[in-house]
Amino acid sequence: MQHRFSHFGTGDLRLDPAFLAYVREKMPVMEPWMLTMFREYQTFMRDWVDYHNSVYGNRGVNVTIDSLVAHLKRTGTYKGELEQSGDSILFLVKTINEADTSLQQSLYETNRDKFDRFYAHPVVKDGLADMITDARDAGDKGDSLLTCLPARALWWAHRYYGRLDQHHLPYSSWQLQRMREKVVYPDLVAQLEQMSAFYANVKNKGMTYEASLKNTEHLKEYTDAKALFDTLIAPYRGKVIYLDFWGTWCGPCKANMKLVKPLKEKLEGRNDIVFMYLANRSPEEDWKNVIAEMDLTGENVVHFRLPDNQQAMIERLFNVSKFPTYLLINKEGVVMDTDAKSPREGIETFKQITSMILYGTPTPPEGAAF
Repeated sequence: MQHRFSHFGTGDLRLDPAFLAYVREKMPVMEPWMLTMFREYQTFMRDWVDYHNSVYGNRGVNVTIDSLVAHLKRTGTYKGELEQSGDSILFLVKTINEADTSLQQSLYETNRDKFDRFYAHPVVKDGLADMITDARDAGDKGDSLLTCLPARALWWAHRYYGRLDQHHLPYSSWQLQRMREKVVYPDLVAQLEQMSAFYANVKNKGMTYEASLKNTEHLKEYTDAKALFDTLIAPYRGKVIYLDFWGTWCGPCKANMKLVKPLKEKLEGRNDIVFMYLANRSPEEDWKNVIAEMDLTGENVVHFRLPDNQQAMIERLFNVSKFPTYLLINKEGVVMDTDAKSPREGIETFKQITSMILYGTPTPPEGAAF
């Protein structure tokens, strides 16, 4: 089924019917024993369903203000100030829709702040997430293709796990209800509930050191990668910088971030090392959630979330072609290593950083002791 990727960019994602018939004949998709006998079965099942989703599933999700408000009323969250704000937005939408087409854009622009405040409300954001989840689940072909209950339950467990792992946010009460209906098996449900509770705790705890998250609004006019990069690192002259190119979507990036704490502990007490992070294509809320979960903040930790075009400029400057990628920058702001060791490499990474601090090079002189 990996053959489907060769059709990307061709304008036609459909595979040859004879090929699909061969797969159905030779691959007993609905046999429960396949789940435990073959490790590749999970990959096949994912590709089988995802192929049908890409060809026959929902191509997009459209949530109207009326359907959103109806959902909030249904869940009992549409009340108080939110109800007043929502009713005002409903009236505005009706007014704009009934106005002459030449006036609609200006009416919207005049009231943009009201729309922005309404959609930024936490309850509204949760409601939108609920409706997107429902729409995607309704369009997912997993239910119709996976008629074997164990396979179908595992499929939905995988889907709901993926949402937690991607966004690092707990399920809403509505999403919890949907997950229990789809996943069915108590042990699987309990695992997902436990993960959701963990992310709820992280969300409630918040950020340990908010100042680590740097505002980049004042940098938006930069169009030269070198000038932008020099501006980012300028405040940290006199310190070694361990720079991490990562993304919230990148599993290996997040796995390595979990291993930074022992490295920081070995360097504790030093005021000449900075851990810098540049996030690639990472939604703001997901970005903050991952940082909070990993507890990757502190006086010697800085996080930047640049606009996609500026992030791409810096990645091209250093030929970043994989994630994560690590750089070591000396105290004068000179990049000394564009393929530094990762936190996973433990003591070797510690030696590289310490050598940079003591000797200005990632390769320690012969006989150097740490």
